[in-house]
Amino acid sequence: MVNQVVKAVKALKKGWIIAYPTDTAYGLGADPSNKKAVLKIFKIKGRGKEKCLPLIVANLAMVKKYGFLKGKALSLARKHWPGPLTLVVKATPLSKRIFSKHTLKNGKIAIRVPKSPLSRRISSLLKMLIVSTSANLSKRPLCFSKKEIEQQFKVRKFKPDYILNVGRLKKSKPSTIIEIKKGKINILRQGAIKIR
Repeated sequence: MVNQVVKAVKALKKGWIIAYPTDTAYGLGADPSNKKAVLKIFKIKGRGKEKCLPLIVANLAMVKKYGFLKGKALSLARKHWPGPLTLVVKATPLSKRIFSKHTLKNGKIAIRVPKSPLSRRISSLLKMLIVSTSANLSKRPLCFSKKEIEQQFKVRKFKPDYILNVGRLKKSKPSTIIEIKKGKINILRQGAIKIR
Protein backbone atom coordinates (compact mmCIF):
# COMPACT_ATOMS: atom_id res chain seq x y z
CA MET A 1 0.00 0.00 0.00
CA VAL A 2 2.87 2.39 0.84
CA ASN A 3 4.23 1.82 -2.68
CA GLN A 4 0.85 2.71 -4.22
CA VAL A 5 0.66 5.94 -2.19
CA VAL A 6 4.16 6.96 -3.32
CA LYS A 7 3.19 6.22 -6.94
CA ALA A 8 0.03 8.32 -6.54
CA VAL A 9 2.04 11.28 -5.21
CA LYS A 10 4.55 10.98 -8.08
CA ALA A 11 1.65 10.86 -10.54
CA LEU A 12 0.17 14.06 -9.09
CA LYS A 13 3.55 15.80 -9.32
CA LYS A 14 3.71 14.86 -13.02
CA GLY A 15 0.33 16.50 -13.60
CA TRP A 16 -1.50 13.18 -13.89
CA ILE A 17 -5.01 12.49 -12.66
CA ILE A 18 -5.34 9.80 -10.02
CA ALA A 19 -8.38 7.81 -8.91
CA TYR A 20 -8.07 7.09 -5.21
CA PRO A 21 -10.19 6.02 -2.22
CA THR A 22 -11.83 8.67 -0.07
CA ASP A 23 -14.17 8.22 2.89
CA THR A 24 -17.22 8.45 0.59
CA ALA A 25 -16.27 6.81 -2.76
CA TYR A 26 -13.36 6.69 -5.18
CA GLY A 27 -12.37 10.21 -6.16
CA LEU A 28 -10.44 11.88 -8.95
CA GLY A 29 -7.43 13.81 -7.70
CA ALA A 30 -5.17 16.48 -9.18
CA ASP A 31 -2.72 19.12 -8.00
CA PRO A 32 -4.87 22.30 -7.77
CA SER A 33 -1.93 24.49 -8.78
CA ASN A 34 -1.55 22.58 -12.07
CA LYS A 35 -4.09 24.26 -14.34
CA LYS A 36 -3.78 21.68 -17.16
CA ALA A 37 -4.40 18.83 -14.72
CA VAL A 38 -7.47 20.56 -13.28
CA LEU A 39 -8.90 21.10 -16.78
CA LYS A 40 -8.31 17.41 -17.55
CA ILE A 41 -10.61 16.46 -14.67
CA PHE A 42 -13.50 18.20 -16.45
CA LYS A 43 -12.66 16.27 -19.64
CA ILE A 44 -12.56 12.98 -17.73
CA LYS A 45 -15.90 13.62 -16.03
CA GLY A 46 -17.48 14.98 -19.22
CA ARG A 47 -18.96 18.02 -17.54
CA GLY A 48 -18.86 21.79 -17.99
CA LYS A 49 -16.30 23.98 -16.28
CA GLU A 50 -18.86 26.12 -14.46
CA LYS A 51 -18.81 23.90 -11.37
CA CYS A 52 -16.16 24.62 -8.76
CA LEU A 53 -14.00 21.64 -7.76
CA PRO A 54 -13.66 20.82 -4.05
CA LEU A 55 -10.35 20.24 -2.27
CA ILE A 56 -9.13 17.86 0.41
CA VAL A 57 -6.23 18.41 2.76
CA ALA A 58 -4.18 16.44 5.28
CA ASN A 59 -5.03 18.38 8.44
CA LEU A 60 -6.57 21.48 9.97
CA ALA A 61 -3.23 23.31 10.19
CA MET A 62 -2.80 22.94 6.43
CA VAL A 63 -6.33 24.24 5.82
CA LYS A 64 -5.51 27.54 7.53
CA LYS A 65 -2.78 28.20 4.96
CA TYR A 66 -5.31 28.16 2.14
CA GLY A 67 -8.68 29.14 3.63
CA PHE A 68 -9.91 31.47 6.37
CA LEU A 69 -11.52 29.27 9.00
CA LYS A 70 -13.14 31.00 11.97
CA GLY A 71 -16.24 31.14 14.15
CA LYS A 72 -18.88 28.49 13.42
CA ALA A 73 -16.92 27.10 10.48
CA LEU A 74 -13.92 26.44 12.72
CA SER A 75 -16.14 24.87 15.42
CA LEU A 76 -17.75 22.55 12.84
CA ALA A 77 -14.33 21.64 11.44
CA ARG A 78 -13.03 20.73 14.89
CA LYS A 79 -16.15 18.67 15.59
CA HIS A 80 -16.44 16.77 12.29
CA TRP A 81 -12.93 16.58 10.79
CA PRO A 82 -11.53 14.22 9.77
CA GLY A 83 -14.85 13.34 8.14
CA PRO A 84 -17.30 13.87 5.27
CA LEU A 85 -18.00 17.57 5.86
CA THR A 86 -17.00 20.10 3.19
CA LEU A 87 -16.81 23.75 4.25
CA VAL A 88 -17.00 26.65 1.80
CA VAL A 89 -14.64 29.32 3.14
CA LYS A 90 -12.92 32.48 1.95
CA ALA A 91 -9.66 31.69 0.14
CA THR A 92 -6.39 33.15 1.36
CA PRO A 93 -4.29 35.34 -0.97
CA LEU A 94 -1.98 32.31 -1.44
CA SER A 95 -4.87 30.18 -2.75
CA LYS A 96 -5.98 32.93 -5.11
CA ARG A 97 -2.44 33.24 -6.44
CA ILE A 98 -1.53 29.59 -7.02
CA PHE A 99 -4.76 27.64 -7.59
CA SER A 100 -6.64 27.08 -10.84
CA LYS A 101 -9.68 29.36 -11.14
CA HIS A 102 -11.79 26.20 -11.31
CA THR A 103 -11.14 25.54 -7.61
CA LEU A 104 -12.26 29.06 -6.66
CA LYS A 105 -15.72 30.60 -6.79
CA ASN A 106 -16.39 34.17 -5.68
CA GLY A 107 -13.04 34.12 -3.87
CA LYS A 108 -13.97 30.98 -1.90
CA ILE A 109 -12.83 27.36 -1.80
CA ALA A 110 -14.69 24.19 -0.79
CA ILE A 111 -12.43 22.18 1.50
CA ARG A 112 -12.38 19.24 3.90
CA VAL A 113 -10.12 16.94 5.89
CA PRO A 114 -11.28 13.42 4.91
CA LYS A 115 -11.62 10.48 7.28
CA SER A 116 -9.59 8.30 4.91
CA PRO A 117 -5.98 8.06 6.22
CA LEU A 118 -4.83 7.27 2.66
CA SER A 119 -6.27 10.52 1.28
CA ARG A 120 -4.67 12.51 4.09
CA ARG A 121 -1.34 10.73 3.56
CA ILE A 122 -1.31 11.63 -0.14
CA SER A 123 -1.96 15.30 0.67
CA SER A 124 0.69 15.24 3.40
CA LEU A 125 3.37 13.72 1.13
CA LEU A 126 2.44 16.07 -1.71
CA LYS A 127 2.58 19.00 0.76
CA MET A 128 -0.45 20.38 -1.02
CA LEU A 129 -4.21 20.18 -1.12
CA ILE A 130 -5.72 17.81 -3.68
CA VAL A 131 -8.59 18.52 -6.03
CA SER A 132 -11.13 15.87 -5.10
CA THR A 133 -14.26 15.10 -7.06
CA SER A 134 -16.04 11.78 -7.49
CA ALA A 135 -14.42 9.33 -9.94
CA ASN A 136 -17.43 8.92 -12.20
CA LEU A 137 -18.85 10.38 -15.38
CA SER A 138 -21.20 13.31 -14.86
CA LYS A 139 -24.70 12.09 -13.90
CA ARG A 140 -23.52 8.46 -13.60
CA PRO A 141 -23.35 6.40 -10.38
CA LEU A 142 -20.48 6.82 -7.91
CA CYS A 143 -17.67 4.27 -8.18
CA PHE A 144 -16.76 2.12 -5.19
CA SER A 145 -14.15 -0.16 -6.84
CA LYS A 146 -11.40 -0.13 -9.46
CA LYS A 147 -13.56 -2.36 -11.66
CA GLU A 148 -16.45 0.15 -11.62
CA ILE A 149 -14.06 2.98 -12.55
CA GLU A 150 -12.61 0.96 -15.44
CA GLN A 151 -16.09 0.03 -16.68
CA GLN A 152 -17.33 3.64 -16.67
CA PHE A 153 -14.29 4.98 -18.50
CA LYS A 154 -13.32 2.07 -20.79
CA VAL A 155 -14.60 3.69 -24.02
CA ARG A 156 -13.68 7.25 -23.03
CA LYS A 157 -10.75 9.14 -24.55
CA PHE A 158 -10.02 10.82 -21.21
CA LYS A 159 -9.67 8.65 -18.09
CA PRO A 160 -7.66 8.55 -14.85
CA ASP A 161 -3.91 8.06 -15.39
CA TYR A 162 -3.41 6.02 -12.22
CA ILE A 163 -5.82 4.12 -9.96
CA LEU A 164 -4.83 3.56 -6.33
CA ASN A 165 -6.66 0.30 -5.72
CA VAL A 166 -7.69 -0.71 -2.19
CA GLY A 167 -10.49 -3.03 -3.26
CA ARG A 168 -14.18 -2.36 -2.90
CA LEU A 169 -15.24 0.52 -0.65
CA LYS A 170 -18.32 0.42 1.55
CA LYS A 171 -21.14 2.41 -0.09
CA SER A 172 -21.56 5.78 1.55
CA LYS A 173 -23.29 9.10 1.03
CA PRO A 174 -21.27 12.03 -0.37
CA SER A 175 -19.97 14.70 1.98
CA THR A 176 -22.28 17.34 3.44
CA ILE A 177 -21.42 20.79 2.05
CA ILE A 178 -22.07 23.91 4.11
CA GLU A 179 -21.23 27.60 4.11
CA ILE A 180 -21.56 30.02 7.02
CA LYS A 181 -23.33 33.22 5.97
CA LYS A 182 -23.83 36.03 8.48
CA GLY A 183 -23.26 33.57 11.31
CA LYS A 184 -25.88 31.09 10.04
CA ILE A 185 -25.35 27.61 8.61
CA ASN A 186 -26.32 27.38 4.94
CA ILE A 187 -26.57 23.73 3.82
CA LEU A 188 -25.60 23.46 0.15
CA ARG A 189 -25.83 19.65 0.11
CA GLN A 190 -27.07 17.36 2.85
CA GLY A 191 -24.85 14.30 2.83
CA ALA A 192 -23.21 11.84 5.21
CA ILE A 193 -23.17 14.25 8.17
CA LYS A 194 -26.49 15.66 9.36
CA ILE A 195 -26.17 19.36 10.16
CA ARG A 196 -29.19 21.29 11.41
